[in-house]
Amino acid sequence: MKFDRLFRFPSSALAAILVLALAVGCGGDSASGSPVYSGSSTHLEERDGQPVVVFEISISDGNGDPYTKGLLVESTAFTPNSSFPVLEVNQGGNVTIILELSTPGDYRVAIESFINPDSQVFPPAPDSAELGGKVLLTYNYAP
Repeated sequence: MKFDRLFRFPSSALAAILVLALAVGCGGDSASGSPVYSGSSTHLEERDGQPVVVFEISISDGNGDPYTKGLLVESTAFTPNSSFPVLEVNQGGNVTIILELSTPGDYRVAIESFINPDSQVFPPAPDSAELGGKVLLTYNYAP
């Protein structure tokens, strides 16, 4: 076997093959199932002298284990004064959404969908017909 052929192989093609092998190797077990909302906790904190509410969300796979693959959590935050979209990244089966508190009242986060790297969209609570598969988290701020 001649080694000079290896050096004529385009470096960009070699890099693409290595990235593809790494992506396949790190992809995880595809049989583990779709991501599902599996719980949350909500608490009040102070950050930089400002009160904030922290929504900590847990995501599991079909086996009940933490969903550790890449995932975007698409949600909407509702405050007493406004509403706005929120996108957060899954980190080891956990997502944290932090809202600054300024006015007394209800602060809500509506988790609308989970989006994987293949652009597949999953409802966070597929077995719940109450909110069409969405999840609503609420914190009442009363200083």
